Amino acid sequence: VPLVDSVAEHASTTIQQSFFFHSILMIFAGLGIWLIVKNHQIKNSSFIKNDMILFSLIFGLIGIYVSSAFVRLEVFASLSLIILSSIGLSLLVKEILKNNTESKKFKNLIIKFSFLVGIIILLVIPISFPSNSNWVTAAKTPLTILNGGTAYPVSTNDWLESMEWIKTNTPKDAVIASWWDYGYWISTLGQRATIADNSTIHTNTIENLAKMLMNSPEEGWQMLRDMQADYVIVFVSGQRLAVDNEDQALYVLQGGGDESKKQWFIRIAEEPLTQYLQSDGITGTDYFWNDTLLGKMFPFTPLAYINFQTNEQSATYQPGFTPIYVKDIKYTSDSDGPLRLVHASPSFDAEKGQPIIGVFIYEVNKDFVPTN
Repeated sequence: VPLVDSVAEHASTTIQQSFFFHSILMIFAGLGIWLIVKNHQIKNSSFIKNDMILFSLIFGLIGIYVSSAFVRLEVFASLSLIILSSIGLSLLVKEILKNNTESKKFKNLIIKFSFLVGIIILLVIPISFPSNSNWVTAAKTPLTILNGGTAYPVSTNDWLESMEWIKTNTPKDAVIASWWDYGYWISTLGQRATIADNSTIHTNTIENLAKMLMNSPEEGWQMLRDMQADYVIVFVSGQRLAVDNEDQALYVLQGGGDESKKQWFIRIAEEPLTQYLQSDGITGTDYFWNDTLLGKMFPFTPLAYINFQTNEQSATYQPGFTPIYVKDIKYTSDSDGPLRLVHASPSFDAEKGQPIIGVFIYEVNKDFVPTN
């Protein structure tokens, strides 16, 4: 089902993802499970045997099982692995340090020291490697509201400022249309009604949003009117390049906003991908940019295509080439078209080399007269 598949949090957890999240703790947790079972089988073992140990084992196994269903439930695995790995590490340390015979004192000291160094190295690895995707960088990842859930590790006020704009500049009974990802922010921070949010269970509502975005501007406008929407939001993420084309700022998109989700909009709307996307499954076709409401709402247009590995340029799309964009607002604030741009978030005017976390709010032009 395209709608279910489009939600990253619904994906099943893979071994690679689990190891990325928990790294060495998975090994210590496995050791903890083995040592708990082993010590409970040894009658004269000095290992603490009480209900809390059994509870830790049961809780740990249940947490690992639950988290295997969806990525979003990985937090349960983290709690389980912390408990089990702590038990495993403590039992291992106890086993190594308990031998204190005088005849082998120096040898034991070397073993203990080597063991501690090894443990420290194992714990340092996930903190330091890989350099751009370790525990430290993961901990520094901004809140979703600060970077829109994009690939850029920056914190901006684009979404917060845009929600404040909605709160203070739109009628209290205004209805805001957007992709469902942003529904909670609109209703809680913007304090306005929205068409769909994260709790929407009616798939038809989300399918209609996808169709509205992928329809022609006139058909999309009519669907917005049928939804009784007063405003519609589009979110674009990208980066301004460090060089300009004379006086034109240049941009690359595909940073995690709606420009990165359009393939899912197309699938959910049950439209043919080849009509809207190039062979890479990401780059929009001329039809997408010129004949869809979403393409018209993006305040950018492709200027050229570049292969960054060979520095080749092309006026048309070629496999392996990346589109370069320039600013192009199709529906200005005084437009007589179906929409009017009434708000662009601050990073739309980003400096050279800076990312764009662009939130664009359009007012539905109720005086628009379709030509068809």
